[in-house]
Amino acid sequence: MTTSMIAAIITKNKYKVIFLVAMLVLLVLAPQFVSRFTVTLITLCFVYSILAMSLDLLAGYMGYASLGHAAFFGVAAYSVAIANTKMGYSFLPSVIFSLAITIFLALIFGLLVSSLKGVQFTLVNLALGQVIWGVAYRWYNLTGGDDGLRGVARPEIGSLVLRGDSFYYFALIVFVVSLICLVMLVQSPFGQTIRGIKLSESRMRVLGYNVFLHKYLNYIIAGFFAGVAGILMVYFNTYIGPSSLEVFASASALLMVLVGGAGTLFGPIIGASFVVLLENFFSAQTERWMMIMGLLYVSVVLFLPGGIFGLFKNLINRIFSRKIQKPVSDSIDK
Repeated sequence: MTTSMIAAIITKNKYKVIFLVAMLVLLVLAPQFVSRFTVTLITLCFVYSILAMSLDLLAGYMGYASLGHAAFFGVAAYSVAIANTKMGYSFLPSVIFSLAITIFLALIFGLLVSSLKGVQFTLVNLALGQVIWGVAYRWYNLTGGDDGLRGVARPEIGSLVLRGDSFYYFALIVFVVSLICLVMLVQSPFGQTIRGIKLSESRMRVLGYNVFLHKYLNYIIAGFFAGVAGILMVYFNTYIGPSSLEVFASASALLMVLVGGAGTLFGPIIGASFVVLLENFFSAQTERWMMIMGLLYVSVVLFLPGGIFGLFKNLINRIFSRKIQKPVSDSIDK
């Protein structure tokens, strides 16, 4: 993407850019004004926002829901944990090793699923995800089985050990860089082609586009960013267990996308924050928090087809359309 294209995108979305800059300033200042627990929750929001945005590349932009996406999240986390605790790698080599393993897995899985459609795509991804979960659960010598792997060293940059506020800012930087990369991706000709495939694969094929290759590359990119989220998570918890690979983890990520609003990048961010914050709030209030969250999920999916982001977008559009129409009516009255 050229500089002129980036400038055009910023000009076209200047109000969104102003809003994002204001939000970024608030996030930078947040550790100075909120409690340690709130900082921890916001850090979790960064991690799950990256995971939800990566899944949205498949579910929202391409129209293919995956129930095995947590496999990339978990494999990246396990790779870091194995590299660090069993192979003795430091921070950067562990991250490179983890991303290489994640991309290799996405290359293999992508070949198997990129020619599939609809329910077949969803179910084969579910099966592949369960295979990875089974490996993590059964290969005790490598993965620790049900106990998982503990004691992952905190990331270090030079002499700085990233923990507390420093890890918060590290996660914020990774989140912002991931968001910028994904915005550029979905606005690029490649992203427009993926949207075209969602509308009609056959039409894109007739127009001369290599549909399989675009779906395959999109799958690999989605797996890569899910891996980035997994790496952040294992450094955040210093632990990884097989629950991170379960179908429930993939379903939870898909709910974040649907609740926030599929087909946008801001929707998954809102959805991930909604799920993380409300789950922690209700679980502290009552033991039946899962029932409450279930009712909220069903309500949002049934009554807000565009998700929470779609609701906000409609409200803002109505407010601005009224302001534009008001002077016209006034002039008629006069």
